[in-house]
Amino acid sequence: YNWGVGISHVPYLLASYPQYLRNDVGGVDYVQQRNRVYVSQASGFASYPFSRTRRVEAQLGATRYGFDTELEIYRFSATGQFIDRNRENGQSCDDVSNSTDPLARSLCEPNAIYLAQTGAAFVGDYANFGFTSPIQGGRYRFGVTGIYGTYNFASVLADYRRYFYAKPFTFAVRGLHRGNYGIGDDERGTRIGQEYLYSAYYPGFVRGYSIGSIETEECAPVINPQTGVITDSCPVFNRLLGTRTALASAEIRTILLGNGEIGLLNFPYLPTELTLFADAGLAWSQDSSPTLKFATGDEARTTTERIPVTSVGVSTRLNVLGFAIVEIFYAKPFQRPDQGWHWGFALSPGW
Repeated sequence: YNWGVGISHVPYLLASYPQYLRNDVGGVDYVQQRNRVYVSQASGFASYPFSRTRRVEAQLGATRYGFDTELEIYRFSATGQFIDRNRENGQSCDDVSNSTDPLARSLCEPNAIYLAQTGAAFVGDYANFGFTSPIQGGRYRFGVTGIYGTYNFASVLADYRRYFYAKPFTFAVRGLHRGNYGIGDDERGTRIGQEYLYSAYYPGFVRGYSIGSIETEECAPVINPQTGVITDSCPVFNRLLGTRTALASAEIRTILLGNGEIGLLNFPYLPTELTLFADAGLAWSQDSSPTLKFATGDEARTTTERIPVTSVGVSTRLNVLGFAIVEIFYAKPFQRPDQGWHWGFALSPGW
C-alpha cells in the first residue's frame, strides 16, 4: 500500500467585468468587483498496485470555500468629470436576500461552502515518455467521487489516452469526460459544479479557447424578442461552461531536438517537440442538452445551443533545463468567428 495526507490553503483573486450605474448626481458609477476565494483543504489518500502498470486509488477529504467581496467604485458627474473613488466591502448575501436592488444581490458576498469528498479510481499507466510528452503506450483513469455537505452530487472522470509510435513520429489520441451529476444550472452548479473547456488546472483542453483570450467584442447578446430580456450575454464564452464536459484530441508528434537515440537533431540542451493537433470539446448540463453540429460564422456567434467547439493548429513544447515544460501553440478556433489564428501559451507537459 501507498498512502499519504495533505493540507493546503490557497487564495484566488477573481475580478468581474465592470458595471456602469446611474448615481444620484446624474452621472455614473463605475463599479469593479473583486472576489477572493479561499480554498482550505485536508485530505488523505491510499493506493494499492495490482502490477507495475495498474493500481486502485481511494481518497477522503474535506474542503472549505470561503468568500470575500470588495467593490472599487469610481464616481463621475453627468459631464464626465471624476468626483471620487471609494472602496467598500461587499455585504453578506443573507443581509441583502430581501433587497429590491438587483445590483446588491449580484454583488453580495456568498456564505462559506463546506464539502466532504470520498472517492475511488482505477488507474493504468504503461506509457513511455519522451522529453516533453509520452511517445508510446497508453494511460487511463476511471473514477467517481461523492461530494457531501453544503451541496451533494457525484463527480465522474473517464480519461483514456493512447500513443502509437513509428519512429520518428507519435500519433496520440485522447478521450475524456468530466461530469458533475446531481447538480444543475442553478446557483449550486454555477458556484461549485461548473467545468470549463480550457482550465488553468488542465491546460490544453481545447486550445484556442483560453479564458483570457476571449474579448468583449466577441460577445453577441441574445435577446428574447417577446420579453426583451437578454437570454445569453455571450454565447461564444458561455458554451464553454457546464457541469459536464467531453473532450477528444489528436496529435502527431515528433521530437526535433533530442539526443542521439530520440530526436531528429542531436541537441540535448533544449529538447524540443513539434506537433500538429486537432481538439474538440463540448460542455453541457442536466438543464441544457448538447447539440451535435458543426456551427461557424454568425451561427456560432449567436446560437445558444450547446454546440461543440473545435480547433486545429501547430505547437512546440520545450523542456527548459528539465525544470518546466513550455508549450507555445498557434491555433484556429472555429467557433470564435471574430478570432482567427492566434498564439497561445501553456506551462504543462504534453498530455
